[in-house]
Amino acid sequence: MCYGASNLSRKGAKLAPKPEVPDLSEFVPTRRGPPCRLSPTALEVSGLTDDQRIKLQAALDSRLIQGTRIAAVVTEWGYRVPAETVNRHRRGICSCDRGDI
Repeated sequence: MCYGASNLSRKGAKLAPKPEVPDLSEFVPTRRGPPCRLSPTALEVSGLTDDQRIKLQAALDSRLIQGTRIAAVVTEWGYRVPAETVNRHRRGICSCDRGDI
């Protein structure tokens, strides 16, 4: 014979209700550091054209193009972005939410 919760309910004992989980959003870590230079907001004020931003997004999505090459091309366009920033953004550990550009 099993003496689990189902057996207790047959005898009339009531199980305690599950407590509601409080909002714990304030404990979620926030990203630190300077703002990501590849975030959509940063690129809007960067001076890049829409065509350049589309090309940049395609390059970021392609695993065939190295981050150092992306950084070099974007710097040639007049917007200085270090390769480490490109790599951090690609890995999703930058300070932006990694939305589409």
